[in-house]
Amino acid sequence: MTTQALVGIEKCPRCSRSHPSFTVVHQPRPVSLSRLGETGWNYFVGVYSCNTCLGSVLAESDPTKNANFGDTRPLQCVFPEVPNIAETIPEKPRRFLSDAQNSLSASSASIMASCSAIDAMLKERDVKRKGADGKDRSLYKRIEVAVDEGILTKEMADWAHKVRLDANDQRHADEDAELPSEKDAKNVLELARTLAEILFVVPAKLKEAERQEA
Repeated sequence: MTTQALVGIEKCPRCSRSHPSFTVVHQPRPVSLSRLGETGWNYFVGVYSCNTCLGSVLAESDPTKNANFGDTRPLQCVFPEVPNIAETIPEKPRRFLSDAQNSLSASSASIMASCSAIDAMLKERDVKRKGADGKDRSLYKRIEVAVDEGILTKEMADWAHKVRLDANDQRHADEDAELPSEKDAKNVLELARTLAEILFVVPAKLKEAERQEA
């Protein structure tokens, strides 16, 4: 099997490894527009396996840009998509989310970064609403306040508390705690992303929609 980089993929969409290399699982083949009653080629589609996590990636490329499929063929889309971190998320939690995403293969580090992102997001909102006094609240208290204010459901709060405790285990190297898996790290990151959507991304989208309608 052939190993190659895919131009345009700076991180593996499965494990977030930077500058990943892939093994060609199914050689890219052209998909004809004739299926749609037209002439010519629409795109090339290939299936690849990340050499780090072995996860599968489906890549689609534009056949008009390069006569022969290879490292230089520009990609039109990749599945799954490489997750982007919205610019509407404040800088500090956005940086923690990036760290968590980029270190998924190092599960303990990723979980701690996700927990820091959750803490930073709740702190950001807490300080804005309550003033400087909110800086002194613990993460436990911020989660409980978020429930009281209807930001988090009880189920999300239970999840957030579990994340908080798991991160404490990793931070203090608790001998009785099991080492987390990459799946655990992905689940924790998913909670952090969901919270970011609720607190910052969706409100920013609604505000922009209202501005356009005005």
